[in-house]
Amino acid sequence: MSSTRVHLAAVALYRDDLVTARWLAEQALAHFGRLGFREGVGWALDVAGRVATRAGEPERAVPALLASLAEHWEVGDRWRQASVLDALAAAYVALGEPVRAAPLSGLAAVARAELGVPIPVVEQAERAATEVALAERLTGAQRYAALGHGAALTVPDVLAGAGAAAG
Repeated sequence: MSSTRVHLAAVALYRDDLVTARWLAEQALAHFGRLGFREGVGWALDVAGRVATRAGEPERAVPALLASLAEHWEVGDRWRQASVLDALAAAYVALGEPVRAAPLSGLAAVARAELGVPIPVVEQAERAATEVALAERLTGAQRYAALGHGAALTVPDVLAGAGAAAG
């Protein structure tokens, strides 16, 4: 039942039915939490965070996405970590914090390259929009430094706050 809800929440998200997506993600999150199924908790938090960003509430998205990233780190799901890093970067862009977003985008790219996996098709538009926003808001040198900083980060660094700004 919870897996169905989180899958349907993702479908609703990508159809821009944010009310349904939020409700289903919250239902799935509660049930996965009761079951102690961390991968499901992580995915439901990911969807909830993406919904919040799309709904213009990036300040709500960041904590959900950080919690999702932590869950996926704990269960060792690097593929989902990369996707959550991209969603977190999009939330930081929406908050007007491109210097915080760029290292996360760099870390996601490194993870995908190491795994040899592409950006999921449903996430490509969001990733592209984030990259455009970073290119518009950062100088070439800032962007290069931030992406390089991200390539040197780890997920625990991000969770500890070390990814706050390019150094």
